[in-house]
Amino acid sequence: MSLAEMLEQGQIQKVESTKKTTRRVQMELGEEDFRRLLALKEVNAAKNYSDVLKEALRLYDFILSEEFQGSKFYTKEKDGELVRIRIFK
Repeated sequence: MSLAEMLEQGQIQKVESTKKTTRRVQMELGEEDFRRLLALKEVNAAKNYSDVLKEALRLYDFILSEEFQGSKFYTKEKDGELVRIRIFK
């Protein structure tokens, strides 16, 4: 279940509501974060930074939704060992 669905069902609380379909967001990034954004744009052949950030938000939404539902995340090492990833503390 996504965060949007959880909001709709009242499982988590809304902070604010908006009727506008799009919003302009201005942000400041440090040099390292900007390099990360640029690299993600290039690796994913994204048209613009907005597309990178939208995809990042989609992934962040998925991860938070799964965490709220009690899911755990693992990575499989080259030797086949499963290692738990602690994304949030």
